[in-house]
Parts: sequence; C-alpha cells; structure tokens
Amino acid sequence: MTIFSRRTSWDRTPTALAECLRKKRAAGEHILDLTDSNPTRCNVTPVSNSVASLLDNPHATTYSPDPRGILEARQAIARWYARQGVSVTPESIVLTSGTSEAYWFLLTLLCDSGDEILLPRPTYPLVELLAQAHEVHTKPYELRFNGEWLIDVASLEAQLSARTRGVIVVHPNNPTGSYVKAAEMEWLRRRLGGGPVALIADEVFWSHRQGVAQQAHPSFAQEERVLTIVLNGLSKVLGLPQLKLSWIVVGGPAALKDEALERLEMLADLTLSVSMPVQGALARLLERDDEFARPVRERITDNLALVKAACGSDSGVDVLPLEGGWSAVLRVPHVVSDEEWALLLLEHCNVLVFSGSQFDFSGGAHLIISLLPESSRMREGVDRLIEYASARARA
Repeated sequence: MTIFSRRTSWDRTPTALAECLRKKRAAGEHILDLTDSNPTRCNVTPVSNSVASLLDNPHATTYSPDPRGILEARQAIARWYARQGVSVTPESIVLTSGTSEAYWFLLTLLCDSGDEILLPRPTYPLVELLAQAHEVHTKPYELRFNGEWLIDVASLEAQLSARTRGVIVVHPNNPTGSYVKAAEMEWLRRRLGGGPVALIADEVFWSHRQGVAQQAHPSFAQEERVLTIVLNGLSKVLGLPQLKLSWIVVGGPAALKDEALERLEMLADLTLSVSMPVQGALARLLERDDEFARPVRERITDNLALVKAACGSDSGVDVLPLEGGWSAVLRVPHVVSDEEWALLLLEHCNVLVFSGSQFDFSGGAHLIISLLPESSRMREGVDRLIEYASARARA
C-alpha cells in the first residue's frame, strides 16, 4: 500500500550517463555540453532588458483574465500567422503557459483512461510521460529514413484502433528535423477525416527552416477536414522560453472545432495560468519576431555548417539531412550501441551528447546534438567527438 498514485510511479533510477555526468560535475571537470538547447544559456537571444521593457505594460498591474487569453494577444498571434501566409482567427486560438500544458489540456480534452495516442518514432519523449500521468497509452508509428525521413503509413495504419483518440505529427520532427510532406498530409486528411481521431500537429519548430521555402511545408493551422489542434509558442518562435507562453490553434469541421474550443475554454478557466504581463507584451514581441529569432537562426546555420565540415568523408561520422529545428542527428559507426557511444564520449572526452535511443531511434548508432551552443564550445566538442569516433572505429 502506498500513498502515491500509479500514474507517478516512474522509474527514477539515474542512467549510467546521468550518474557519470553527476560525478564529473561534482569533481569540477569541464564538460562540453552539446545537448544544451536553452537559448538563454547559449547567449543567443537579446539581452534581458529588451524583454523586460516589453513586460512593462498596463496588464502587468491589472487582472482581467480571459480563459482563452486576452483578445489582443490572440489577435497578435493571428497577425503573426498572416505574415507567414497562414489564415487563422483569434477565436480559434487558446493560450497556454507552455507546450507541456497544451498537451495536458489536449490529453484531458480527447482521452479517457485507457485511450490511445499515436506518436512518431523517433521523437522527443515528453508526451509519453504526460500520457502516463493521464493513464493514456501511447503507441508508436515509424518514421523511415531513406535519404529523407518519411512517415511509414503502413505502420501508422496498423496502430490505429477503436481506442485511438489522436495522432501526433511533429512538424518538423524533433530531433530528425523532418517536416510532414504534402502527400503525407493528404493521406492523414483522407484517413482521419470524418472519424473520431484528432490530428495534433506540434509545430514549435515550424518557423525554423533549413534551406527550404516556407511554402514547401505549410502549417496545419488552416486544416478544415479533420479536427486539428496545432501547438506553437514563444519558446521556439522567439527563442524566449522564460516567458512561458504558448498557444493552441484549433481547426477542422465547424461543429467539431466549436465544441473543442468550448471545452478547451473550460479547461483553461480551471487554471488561468498564462501571465497577464506577457499576454500584454505579446503584440510587441511578435512584431519584433525577427529581432529575437534571427540570432537563433544564424547560430543554427553557422553551427550546422561547422558540424558538416567536421564530419568529412573520412571521419566515419555522417550528418543526416536536416530540414528544420534546432538539432543535428549524427550517424556513428555501429561498433557499440549509441548509449555506449554517449557514455564513452562523456567518460573519455568530457563531451555530453544525447544517444539516439533516448528518442527511440532504431537501426544503427545515432547521436543527437543541439545546434545552439556557442561556436567555440560546438567546435571543440565536435572535434573531440570526431577524433574519438574515428579512433574507435579503427580500433
């Protein structure tokens, strides 16, 4: 008998990598962290005074909350989408205090205990833990790499069941950086249209493209045939995670869309979690989106070029193609598992990377690195990684 719920009985045993990192930091060793994707720690976004001045607005001293978010904030988001060539209305938007809270709302909106949500594999492991807390099952469908990442439609079809309540697409995927292609979008519309399954499009990295035109990978926010719920927010759009403001855009058939928005409004009214000052500042923040986002884009572009240059033909390390996002996937010689690669790099080189298994990669050995660290850290860390990988592959 325990006082705690089954929903929070996660395995909290530290991994070998986490334990090694703890010991090295306790010993004062300098770690070249290539996993850091926090813009505020990577010296990417403008100085805090610029943000602080925008938070000084009338909403900082008054409290008149709207469950969906104050109208002027939702209007600012609609204008931001319009500048991207996407038409959404303020009435279709609900603000949240982060994408994690948005997922929490959606799991509550769509699922009863024992229902199912489909997730791409590989992908970032956040939703699985949130689903467990709701007693919702997650089932993976596969992304296949054949020069580019594509949805394995047969895999997705096989996972659909009478308990499926939502299919999540990550557009672009984290960490593969792959957008959902036009043919895949059309298949999803045909397969899910008219049924009891919602399409959830996580688009937090959507505006961070690498060498592809904006029109090549349109947002799901204008979807009309399937109940579609799109997630985005300031953490990635502006590189300002500390402001804790995200949003949900609901699309689809009118009746389903209206009911979803009414239910989401009631959920949001239970917490009223979004800070009033940041809502009041949102219009001015989004009007200056390029000022905040450009340094992030430039850092990613520069670091990606650095990584590609380091991973030459004789290095034994390949950089998989990247269409968007903030991460790079490195394919390393499969002489050991990717968990062992990550541990060996930390033990012998003081270089911290993610293993592909943390994102459910399969087939070969993959390492994941962030493209946000400062160039000096990135260059030294990648050089150490390449040198060790080359020596290990020859051994």
